[in-house]
Amino acid sequence: MKTKAEASIIQECPEKKAYPNSIQKLAVHFSWIASSRRMVEVADALSGRQDLAVLCIVDEQRRPLGILRREELFLRLGKPFGRELLKNTPVDTAGEPGLVISGDTNIFAETLAAGSREQMGTVYQDTYIILTGPDGEFTGLLPVRKYSRYMAEITNRDIETARVLQERLLENADDPGDQDIRVDAWSRPAKGVGGDFYCLRNIGPELFFGTLCDVSGKGITAALVVSMVWGFLRAYDMRRGLRNLLLDLNTAMISSFHLERYLTGFFFIHDRKKQKLYLADMGHAHSVFIRNGREHSLEKSRVNLPVGIGPEIDPRLCVLQLRPGDALLLYTDGIPEQDNPLGEEFGDQRLAGIILSCLKSGGVLSRDLPEELDAFRNGSPQHDDMTFLLFRF
Repeated sequence: MKTKAEASIIQECPEKKAYPNSIQKLAVHFSWIASSRRMVEVADALSGRQDLAVLCIVDEQRRPLGILRREELFLRLGKPFGRELLKNTPVDTAGEPGLVISGDTNIFAETLAAGSREQMGTVYQDTYIILTGPDGEFTGLLPVRKYSRYMAEITNRDIETARVLQERLLENADDPGDQDIRVDAWSRPAKGVGGDFYCLRNIGPELFFGTLCDVSGKGITAALVVSMVWGFLRAYDMRRGLRNLLLDLNTAMISSFHLERYLTGFFFIHDRKKQKLYLADMGHAHSVFIRNGREHSLEKSRVNLPVGIGPEIDPRLCVLQLRPGDALLLYTDGIPEQDNPLGEEFGDQRLAGIILSCLKSGGVLSRDLPEELDAFRNGSPQHDDMTFLLFRF
């Protein structure tokens, strides 16, 4: 049984209030020892505390000086004549440095994340963050691995939430509701949350708006851009015309993301009464227009910069007079750039051949193309998002 003096060698921090987003709420170790203690007396006190794997070494004001690991201490004392040689050695000589941060620091602070990444590169993979109070006093220890797991769990939850949100956005695309235009759509993100999205919207009885966009970046950032742009497109007064839409969207992108994010996209408005298609290719370039069973180029529309890439854009539009049986395929670069185990790409020509065959046979592209893609890649990973929209007029 330990004496009262031995028991007092190891002290515990008083309970400290932890704010909801402070790093203090993640602390798991609260035991400390004074730096004036000797190695042998600390080891004797620890022998009765099998629950303690790590302690903080503090000075007279309880300010942290370093971390003492149980394993390291007993390893030193366990060497031949270790207890004799080290019985008068201060315990702080066996300590190691840690990342010292105020316990009130916000969990999402960049300095905290950067510091933990640096600590993970040290000799010990199970390093600790030392937390302090307002006067610099020790308030707890947090394993870097726990912090990293906590942040990873938050990120994974956010990605899943963003993925569900993105799916809901696509599900809210308008159905044209008549036989003047039929739509077939398909999308498969590469990593949970993709940068591809589309928006389909009826504009009164005579007009129909459609777009397929590819946002720069991936993950949560892409989801933010997608949400903003999708909301803008759903709320915009399309009666102002396609050119004004693109100018105003460019302004909104720059004011929101300050040239750090942009999007490529194919935008069009279909006039049901006149059977005309007003379109603008904003740096997208992945489209196939089909008439009489043959592929036709839309090169005249491919002269625009992406949206959000600069403050001044001058969108040029192209107008097509539609005929019954015409079709327009819009797709993102993840489809033609998908490779197989031999390093060969799926390619635009292979895609064009599949769409022509599908239209001729009356097949369903959202069923046939994914099957062809999966057969082609033959187990190769999907590196980019894949999306297409097929319009039949």
